[in-house]
Amino acid sequence: EYSFSHKQGREIIRDLISMLPEAYRGVLELRVLKDKSYEDIAEDLKIPINTVSSRIHKGKKLLAEIMKERGFKEVFDF
Repeated sequence: EYSFSHKQGREIIRDLISMLPEAYRGVLELRVLKDKSYEDIAEDLKIPINTVSSRIHKGKKLLAEIMKERGFKEVFDF
C-alpha cells in the first residue's frame, strides 16, 4: 500500500494523467492540476461544456483503471 505527501500525490497524478489519450489528458490536467471550472476549461479549449463533462467523466474512469493496473489500492479523490 502506498502513502504519499500532498506534493508526491500531485506528482503521481500528473504522471498518471500523462498516460491518458490527449482528449482526456487535456481536460483532466486543467481540472485536477490547475483546478479550473468546467466553464473555464470549455472556454480555454473552445469546446462545449457537455464535451468537457463527458471527457472528465471518461478520463477519470480510464485513470482509475490505470491506477488499479499499477497496484494502487485506492483512487485519489479529485
